[in-house]
Amino acid sequence: MRPAYKNFGARLAFLALLAGGLSPAGALTPGELEQYYCKDIKEPFYSAAGTSPAGNSLINARKGSLPAAFRMPKPAGTLRIFVAGESVAALLGGGPDSELTAALAAQYPGSAVEVINAGMGAYESRRISGIVEEILSYEPDLVVVLSGNNENGKEFCPGFSAELARRSRNLRSKLGSFSLPEEDSGIKASLAIHEGRLRSMARLARKKNIPLIFCTLPANLRDYAPDGDLPLEQAEFAAGLAALEKKQYAAALERFRAALAARPRGAFQLFYAGRALDGLGRPGEARAYYKDAAKYDRAGDRSSGDRNEMIRRAALEEGAVVADLERAFAGLAADGLPGGRELADGVHWYNRYNAFVSGVIAAAARGALPKGAAAAVKPAGPGAPRPEDFRAKLSYAAASVAPEKFCDTLPNERAMVLLESLCDSDCGRLEAALGSDKKLAAELYESAWNPGLKGAARRLRPALLQAAAEMFRRRGNFRAASRLANEALELESAVDGGLKLANACPSLNLLRGRLKHGAGDRAGAAAEFKRASVSPALLKIMAALNGPLGLGLALPSEPAVKDNETARPVAAKEAASKEISDAAVEALRAGDRPRARNLLLAAVEKSPENFEARMNLCFLAAAESDAALGEEHCGEAVYLSAFPGRHALLLGDSRPSALLLRGSFYLKVKNVAEACRDFREAGAAAPEGWPRLAEVRSALKENCGE
Repeated sequence: MRPAYKNFGARLAFLALLAGGLSPAGALTPGELEQYYCKDIKEPFYSAAGTSPAGNSLINARKGSLPAAFRMPKPAGTLRIFVAGESVAALLGGGPDSELTAALAAQYPGSAVEVINAGMGAYESRRISGIVEEILSYEPDLVVVLSGNNENGKEFCPGFSAELARRSRNLRSKLGSFSLPEEDSGIKASLAIHEGRLRSMARLARKKNIPLIFCTLPANLRDYAPDGDLPLEQAEFAAGLAALEKKQYAAALERFRAALAARPRGAFQLFYAGRALDGLGRPGEARAYYKDAAKYDRAGDRSSGDRNEMIRRAALEEGAVVADLERAFAGLAADGLPGGRELADGVHWYNRYNAFVSGVIAAAARGALPKGAAAAVKPAGPGAPRPEDFRAKLSYAAASVAPEKFCDTLPNERAMVLLESLCDSDCGRLEAALGSDKKLAAELYESAWNPGLKGAARRLRPALLQAAAEMFRRRGNFRAASRLANEALELESAVDGGLKLANACPSLNLLRGRLKHGAGDRAGAAAEFKRASVSPALLKIMAALNGPLGLGLALPSEPAVKDNETARPVAAKEAASKEISDAAVEALRAGDRPRARNLLLAAVEKSPENFEARMNLCFLAAAESDAALGEEHCGEAVYLSAFPGRHALLLGDSRPSALLLRGSFYLKVKNVAEACRDFREAGAAAPEGWPRLAEVRSALKENCGE
């Protein structure tokens, strides 16, 4: 008898090495990330590209950098400005056609303005410091630094510098924890390290008599949820969210404040308390909650108000100049609260704001450079929204979802809030984009961080449909929510070959249950909740929601565990994969090998760690002498057998069984040496009393002379 759903291993998710913008659907590989963060930074950012009587020509040499070319020594009459920093620095571009070049040229009409952009996506201050140190040797008249969104302390590179950074941060955080709560001690350590690096940059520049501008950075406060899972286990928070959905803002605020009394630094509690105050028409009070939500967001991927204040202070004390982008964006935003109208995600402004940002920086340059126009050039406004704004925000939402995990979780809150902002601007276009894989792919942007986003549209669409359905549910549009949830479930349930999965995606059953409960269909809701309860992760969420939302659920107890099985939580994708592989076994028994093969391949696509499916594909490869099929799937089966915690069949003979089967495959494809090696290893790995040990010994005797 095959193991029940309870006994499948949890799917090993791809662990992105940094938060914010990296999605398993199209992210860089760990090797590419190591090259980007750890190895490339050891090489010069710019390299020589040739010589001429006018001097040496240098070009950008680092992968991921913006194209640039300049001469050394600097030509006479040139006003050379370098921009350094993270992805928001790269947004400004460089060269003669950039908005920053135009703004500085207007400010300094007598000079040949040359803007060279050394911004690098996801760089933090340690890596930015190295770039600043290098570019100070290229005769700049001004250096502009944008740093603050990536100071979350995620150092993973080998080597002395990275280890020193890790130890310094950990030590500062531990020392701070003696007098501060854990969240505040970590933030304080991050601010101190960042401040030290900014001061070092300023001092290096001052030593060379080169003016430097530090930019404060805007953050999306109103329309960007904190990272992570909603704290629904806290009854006050769950009740507050339910009241907020009903537009009972005063009741919601009361509940959220009660939740904050227990968890005063809870990012979600703070964020939704801000939204309740917004609903009450009290944006001034909401601002403090929103700012603290960004500050305590576990991702640490937005420059907080405290961090911007530190940047101002460090600049003032070190003789640098501030371009105050935080205040500039607050001045543009409704109620002084930047949101989805200004920023596409948590930190990146739309391209149409580049002229405005460039104008703020050019105005600040008057305090850094001695020459220029008689009066500051007024920054240009952002202009009207553009069609590409929609695509940028949708792409960030798509990069937020995790298609491998969404069937075991509530809709991704960040993606849901971003889609809500999109719906506010053009709901029809949003629904159209989610209407097909082709339409979604056409709307998505790809980047160095998500190079496969368009190609992953089929995998991303169910999770995005789930988030959009939840958005409509909270708005009370049950018809649209039900339609999108049903479409997502249909996509997850359908398998090539006509198979329709019974329990494809429990989280969608939970969402459908909440929709039916809200519409008064108690019987239909109960049936959906029962289907959702097969997921251990969702069972806990349903238990948390049961009381505060009045669902009236009779939740099932944990199923009993048999003596020869190990009880473990299981991901929904693994359960769906198991259902597909069960159908494949029936096809094998019926003698329909082509159908079995297609179903097994679909099973491992759904869950690559389905050991049973890998074993059956290995069996097919041996039966059909298919070398390519066997090399892949027999090899995967043997690999998985060495890590029983990562696959479904938690049996004591997984390892010798996989080795014996692969050995049989090698015999069929005439690779006797590899077959004998597997037979020997199978015999050595066999547990006492294994019934197939005689088969192994016979194979060794007949084929290997042992």
